[in-house]
Amino acid sequence: MNKNKQKAKSLIIVITLIVTLIGFFFIYRFNSHKVNQFSANLNFKARIQGYIETGTFNLLIALSQPAQADYFDANEELIIENISKSDIAKYRNSGAVGTNVESLNARVVIEKANIDGKLLEGEDAWTMLDGPWLFPLSVAPGQRGNSVIIGHRFAEIPPSTNTFYNLDKLEIGDKITISQDDGDINYTVISTKVVEKNDRSVLAPTSDYLLTLITCTPLWTSDQRLVVTAKIDRVFRNI
Repeated sequence: MNKNKQKAKSLIIVITLIVTLIGFFFIYRFNSHKVNQFSANLNFKARIQGYIETGTFNLLIALSQPAQADYFDANEELIIENISKSDIAKYRNSGAVGTNVESLNARVVIEKANIDGKLLEGEDAWTMLDGPWLFPLSVAPGQRGNSVIIGHRFAEIPPSTNTFYNLDKLEIGDKITISQDDGDINYTVISTKVVEKNDRSVLAPTSDYLLTLITCTPLWTSDQRLVVTAKIDRVFRNI
């Protein structure tokens, strides 16, 4: 009798494990954003980069459809984040002022939205895996023109401050600071809006001193883009 009870208990344990594994698979099959959260929270960025380089990451994203991931689609040529090396070369050859935000230890600081991330330079959107990305075809913060910073929405989630998870909390009149070694640059939000992910008008140059922050929206998808535009406070360097 005891042997039968022991066998029954063992069978129940095995069945429970199988059901748990099947449940885990289906939960993550239809919620790909949780995979991103899990990997980001455990600081597996190096592993993710390896998956990207080998194509494994793209395969995982494809298998997880229809759920959306917080990464740009490299096959959509007109998507806001996409940029070609030829575009970068043309921009640099045009005599555009170079940026040096990394050497100045620049950070995007938004108290209201719990954002405090190091501003990074790079030639493609994979730079955002490590923090807010200064778009290569835009000017550096503080310069005349449109300084565009793009960040992931939920590659890391609070209490991490390195993504634009709470960017939707900003309203007109709120403050944004670019903190760097040679002094803070302060901006005031003048507009917030949602645009389609291929609406590249938000990247357009301007004769004013603007800061444009862009991230995915709605939360947990990459369907559209949330765009927050801010104008520099005129007291900065006597502008």
